Amino acid sequence: MKKFENGVLRDLTEQELEELERRREEARKIIVQMTAEEVLKLLAPKLVSDVPDDTAKHMIDYFPVWDGEGVSYAVGDRVCYNRTLYKCTLAHTSQVSWTPTAATNLWRNISEEAQEADGSIEHPYTWEIGMTSYEGKYYTENNKLYLCTRDSIDPLNFSIADLINIYFSEVVN
Repeated sequence: MKKFENGVLRDLTEQELEELERRREEARKIIVQMTAEEVLKLLAPKLVSDVPDDTAKHMIDYFPVWDGEGVSYAVGDRVCYNRTLYKCTLAHTSQVSWTPTAATNLWRNISEEAQEADGSIEHPYTWEIGMTSYEGKYYTENNKLYLCTRDSIDPLNFSIADLINIYFSEVVN
């Protein structure tokens, strides 16, 4: 075996050949010792980062579990919490009490059940503080149905009850 060094092509010494073989053997052991699950966990964050939400909702196990111990989350990051997939809506550093279900201004539920809603009167969106509202779409909050009367453009950090006659009107059955 040859080595190009300082502009000269030379044969490897016995010592260099032994060292090369030792490194190759170590690399083989590492590769063999990794299970398919470990390889997938290592590669999954990159593989799923570009997956659209509609597909991601079927791949919950490939996303990291939410961590409340000072993790920096960016807008668009997706995490699994209580077997539900959430998407970060506001960049923040996590705190134990800011779970995706408690800090709804920071997270949006994009799980299977949340994706079934289409904003129609038959399938209204479930309102979560921090959502963006869209004119003509229906939302539910506290078992009441509301119609959005104008786009909010930015996420709204209020309950619908606080936004009546501004962004919403209650639909009376």
